[in-house]
Amino acid sequence: MTLGKDLIEEATAWRQQFHRHPELLFDVVHTAARVADLLRGYRLP
Repeated sequence: MTLGKDLIEEATAWRQQFHRHPELLFDVVHTAARVADLLRGYRLP
């Protein structure tokens, strides 16, 4: 697989997870925590 295809598959899995467990309005504690974990995994500054 190519890096682009891998990233698309990974992003699709994230989207599916977020949609399976929706949070309403500004009460997005679990979504925010998951996004923070994903960003830490990429070691972004």
